[in-house]
Amino acid sequence: MILDHIRCEQSKDSTRGILIQYEKAEFPEWICDVLEDGFRKIKEHGKTRIDCKTYHVVPIQYGRFYQKYNEAHGHQFAIALMDVPGTDRAGRHGQVRVHKGNKAEDTEGCPLVGQIRFSSLDKNFVLLGGTSTPSYLRLYKLLEPYFNAETKSFSEDVFWRITEQFNQ
Repeated sequence: MILDHIRCEQSKDSTRGILIQYEKAEFPEWICDVLEDGFRKIKEHGKTRIDCKTYHVVPIQYGRFYQKYNEAHGHQFAIALMDVPGTDRAGRHGQVRVHKGNKAEDTEGCPLVGQIRFSSLDKNFVLLGGTSTPSYLRLYKLLEPYFNAETKSFSEDVFWRITEQFNQ
């Protein structure tokens, strides 16, 4: 399965994108919007969006997001992107988590899912209140059938492909 994350717009400190999937439909299926940090030439840990490329998606059963989502929703795994440049540090193994939140400050350098609106106050994108949890649950439900509890992995490869299609 390939999840296509298409970046559409950016502001100084935030980036708006959409997450779609083609595999099971004739036309792309919208899954949710994606909020990320803004672009920075010099990477700042937890404040810079990840590079455009294709990442392997893996289920993880450790860390605070796994604990949080397991307790709140009974989830068997949290969603992580592997081999992300600039993120290999103690305990992270080159991973970023896909998680819930509302504004760029919540990303910690990771993609947030929800429905986006533009905030005219600080000229950055934010997720509409109350949309992040349903969007995360929708993404989780899409991935859950592929999760093999015995092997603690997906039964087929899942990829998160990031591209940019900014309007100039």
